[in-house]
This record gives sequence, C-alpha cells and structure tokens, in this order.
Amino acid sequence: WNVTWYRRDPFFDPNGTYPSYASLLPGAYLTIFPKKRLSVTIEMYYGAYKAERKVFVTNTSTVVTADRFNSYKFEESYLAFPLTLNATLLKGPVRWYARAGMLFVRGLSFRRWEAFNGSATNPTPRYESVFVEPGFGYGYLGGTGLEFKIGAQPLRVEVRATYHNVQDKLTNFATNRTTQAVLVV
Repeated sequence: WNVTWYRRDPFFDPNGTYPSYASLLPGAYLTIFPKKRLSVTIEMYYGAYKAERKVFVTNTSTVVTADRFNSYKFEESYLAFPLTLNATLLKGPVRWYARAGMLFVRGLSFRRWEAFNGSATNPTPRYESVFVEPGFGYGYLGGTGLEFKIGAQPLRVEVRATYHNVQDKLTNFATNRTTQAVLVV
C-alpha cells in the first residue's frame, strides 16, 4: 500500500509505503469457454487492508527527533471485479495457464486516522478520524496457475499480482498492490 496524497511538509512526510497486511479474499468467478485455449474470466471478490505507520517529526534544523512522531492509520475495504483473458499453455490432466486483465474496484469504505505530536511520554496519542467517501478505482491483474481434478472435482491453484488505485470522489490518493495465492474449488 503506497500513500501519495499528502503534500510534502518539511517537518514530516506521511507519504510512502505502508506495512503488508494478510487477509482472505472471498469471491466468485465465471469462466467463458473454459475448455478452449483462450478463455475469459469474470470475477468478484471482497478485499480489505489496514495498517499503521509512525512518521518522526523533524525540528526546524531538519534533525529527526526520535521522541516526537505523528501516527497514521488506514483501513480500506472494497469489491474488486477482475476481467481477464486466460491462455492455456499446457493441455491434459494438468492444465497450466496464464492470465492478465483489467481490475475494476468499488470502494466500500475508507477510513483514515491521524494522531499528531506523539512522544516517548505520550506513546498513545488520541487519533482523529477523517472520513473519506470511497469512489471507483481501476488497475490490472496478472498471474499463472494450474488446473486439475481430484476425483470429479476441478481444483485451481493460482498465484497472481494485482494493482489498483484507491480513490475518493475527487482524487487518487493511494495505490494498493497485492500478491495473492488463490485456491478455487
């Protein structure tokens, strides 16, 4: 998750990469022409992200003071709608495929909390919540996987990477990059 929506400030800079977050991505998919060499998949899944980052505050001589910091928390939840083109590279009992396509995102909620002037004597400053109305975003998806059967049940194992921008009603203020391990039954 990479935030780039604050103006640069000489005393603190909350922009940049925030920590990783692991979560389940429940969803559904439909593949059109699943047995052909080229197929199209339409998906829908729910995703979420939350993180916190402390930004140390510099004094007027631009020296970082380890006892003063601002803290930022973010939470995002969204519905993603990938539309991908799949190419089957190996046919047989185990089918290897690659996929790439567009990702359309509808933000469900986005929350931001800010706490200013934290210090060693005040390690848990009071957070102020800032409401941001979520909007629509877009991005891309790429990945590869294997499809095979266990008995009569088809099973798909896939690794993919996604990228989408996080938008409110007016601006693009962050980007969300995820690496996903997918198991489809």
